[in-house]
This record gives sequence, C-alpha cells and structure tokens, in this order.
Amino acid sequence: MSILNRGQITKSRLAADPKVFDNTDGSKKVMVTVYVDGRYTGADGSRPSDRFQLQTWIVPTTDYAKTPFAYLHKGDAAAFEYELRSLEYADKEGSCTTSRFASSPTSSCSTRSRPSTPI
Repeated sequence: MSILNRGQITKSRLAADPKVFDNTDGSKKVMVTVYVDGRYTGADGSRPSDRFQLQTWIVPTTDYAKTPFAYLHKGDAAAFEYELRSLEYADKEGSCTTSRFASSPTSSCSTRSRPSTPI
C-alpha cells in the first residue's frame, strides 16, 4: 500500500456509537463516524468541523467485544489510522458503481472517554 494512501486522525470525537453489521461469512463490518475540528477559527469565533466516516472489518475468529470498537461511544475522543480505498462493483441493476471510503485497521484505534466534568 502506498504511503500516500494513508493518513491519521489524531483528534476526533465520535458522532455516534459504532454501527456493527454481521456478514454471512461470520465477519463483521464496523462503521464509525467522527468529527474533526478545523485548523482555523472563523471571524465569528467558531471552529468548523469536518465529518469523516471510517469502516473496518473484523475477521470471524475475532470476538468483537475484544476489539477497541466495543469500547467506543458517542462523544468519546479517539485517534485512527486509515487507508483510502476505492472499489468498483456492479449494483443490482448491473450498473458499475464506485465506492470511495476510508478503511481503518482495528489495531490502530486508541480511545479516551469523554470527561465527566467540563474542562
């Protein structure tokens, strides 16, 4: 995999709890949506954020409860490493469709729970 095809999200907050989908082969697909603050502050003092959706797959022999994703919840701070992927496939009507997404390996996710009191 090209180093130009990889990246890191070092400071993010989860927009929702991870969504887990069971596949027919026993593996699982996990989708995580995060918000990342922009690098600049607007004239009105606001800091816009960008929304990113990551997905990863867990092999059938791995227990989901033992992955970092089982401990992530809405609002938690998290860091991810990802690869950009582009897949082409035929949809139900036979048309060629391209899907572009960021794929995150399970081993590089680190979490920190949201503080109970404001900082």
